[in-house]
Amino acid sequence: MTKVNVVAGCMTGPMSDQTPVALTDTSLGYVAPTPVIVGLKTLTGSANIGCTVAAYSVSADTTPIYTLLGKPVIAKASTTDATKGTFTLALTTPVPSGKIEIRVTDNALNVNKADITVPGRTITLTKTIPTATTDTVATAVTVNYADSVSTMTTYLTSQLISTKDPITVTYVSGTDTVTVPLTLEDATGATVHTVAASNATKSSYSISSGKIIFEAGVLNTATDYIITATANAYSPTGNTATQTVAASTTVAPTLAGTFAATASTTTGDTNITATVTSSTGVKTAITAKANDSLVYKVVTVTSTSTPKAECLGNPLTGTTTAFVSGTDISGVDLTSNKIVDIYEINTTTKAVVSTKRITLTTGQIKLPLVSQAIAVTAPVTGAAPSTATITGTAYTATISWTGTLVSGKFAGGKDYTATIKVTPTTGYTLTGLPADYFTVTGAKSATNAAGSGTVTVTFPTTEVLATQVEGSLGTITQGKAAVIATAATGTITYGTPATGDTITVDGTTFTETTDYTDIASLTTKINALPDVTATHDATTITVTAKTAGAAGNAIALSTTSASTTVSGSTLAGGADAAAGVTETADFTVSAGATNAGTITATVNGTDHTVLVTLGETATAVATAIRTKLASDGVTGYTVTNPSVGVVRFTSRTANTNVTDITVTIAG
Repeated sequence: MTKVNVVAGCMTGPMSDQTPVALTDTSLGYVAPTPVIVGLKTLTGSANIGCTVAAYSVSADTTPIYTLLGKPVIAKASTTDATKGTFTLALTTPVPSGKIEIRVTDNALNVNKADITVPGRTITLTKTIPTATTDTVATAVTVNYADSVSTMTTYLTSQLISTKDPITVTYVSGTDTVTVPLTLEDATGATVHTVAASNATKSSYSISSGKIIFEAGVLNTATDYIITATANAYSPTGNTATQTVAASTTVAPTLAGTFAATASTTTGDTNITATVTSSTGVKTAITAKANDSLVYKVVTVTSTSTPKAECLGNPLTGTTTAFVSGTDISGVDLTSNKIVDIYEINTTTKAVVSTKRITLTTGQIKLPLVSQAIAVTAPVTGAAPSTATITGTAYTATISWTGTLVSGKFAGGKDYTATIKVTPTTGYTLTGLPADYFTVTGAKSATNAAGSGTVTVTFPTTEVLATQVEGSLGTITQGKAAVIATAATGTITYGTPATGDTITVDGTTFTETTDYTDIASLTTKINALPDVTATHDATTITVTAKTAGAAGNAIALSTTSASTTVSGSTLAGGADAAAGVTETADFTVSAGATNAGTITATVNGTDHTVLVTLGETATAVATAIRTKLASDGVTGYTVTNPSVGVVRFTSRTANTNVTDITVTIAG
């Protein structure tokens, strides 16, 4: 409802100080503009010819503040009415929401004040979810809008999306224009919209009745976009929509062209040429389409994962480099960086247009040489040579040794040579390797043929160390044969005995004439004794103990005859049986090794070199001597360790006294 206030008479003060008098809307011929809406820049209505018309905004303060919206105008004559004219107010400030006041003043200074309440507008945005597919960076995205005041005819502005200039949608209502900026943000509040200058010939979005359509690639990040429409005097309620945009899953088309990868002249590089063939058969370097660029990425793979190329429409992320056919590409190898993806992308949005994946193989990369240094422990007296596989930078290697070892260890005063065979690991090569390329710490020399991984390494002569091992050969147990038991014997030489002569054997006395008369009868008598036997040969009686052994030597013989004699007072020559003895000699080590090195064990004039280590006990040294001698062999003897610290030499000829053995050791 329009309210009109009229003050009659002359005005001596400001209009705001005059006492208003309520009149009808048509006082002074005033007819209010219809409709009065937010954003109008002109107001058209009717008033009596010659009246002055002005428009003011009225603040909501307790004491209102009146602000002139534009220059006042005079109602002009109309062709249809002799008293009423028309007016058009050109406003310097568009109509705001809230209260405005239109004042009509005639020549007599009568005033009609018409108060008009202008409702605020709302813009309602709603996202549209396609029924068949999900909105992605590779598809167009539609956002619906509605205006609360009226249906507006819309048209596309020439303003493009950029970080400086937000999207604007221009509404046209009659002859009045309302411009609505649209700000695109992601869910964190960061501005995300960009459009390249190369897109100036076409819009990145379009507006049709009730719709804002963003072309594919404009909303170029897979995220939630907050789209907000704002305008002067429009309510913020309902003017925001959240639009979800997903990453594209559509495989990008293959970048057309012929691609060839070759090894560069620079280590670690490849060189990819990309050409296209014209209808006439002429090959030229590949180039991107208008508004697009060619870039490449070296793709890192793992043993369990190989990243896929980016899909159509998705923005290319990460480090990219401009691709120029025939230019070296660095950072590649045959293990984790063997894939190169070449992309055609939109220059501004980075959205993928097409792609080509190239997997590099041997011969397409200039491989680096294996490292020069080979870690080998130089020979040390008393140490065992290492034959373990050597793992170096970009290679593995085997090693073998030539030179005399003692008990499997390096001896003192010896020269040793190592042969090392180097095998490159994946991504490295021996091709182009110069002669004598490798280095070995502590070596006297290291040589290899050009391009060869076989390395011959010589080392300085090993040190001869004083070991101060002490020992001596003890008493030799002489060998002897086995002894068989023998019976004791004695003889009686028979003469011409006189009557009464006696002969006593083993305590029994025989008297001539009474017990015997001749040699035969005497022999018979003696032979009858329990412990002896007797035989004769007409002149001599032989008496033998019946039991062999030394005990028979106690059997007594005696005679009183002057003509008969005995061999002795007892039998003799009786011997007990005895086992044979094999000759042995014990060498006792009395002090262990005071240094690492070699000692010389000389046996019967033959030297045997024995390796010992620092701190070895006498027992350990004795064991080392026995092990070495047993390995070398000692003529005529076996070698054992019968007790701690003792080396025993036992003759191989049993029960025989052999030539004494000689044994010495020297440190």
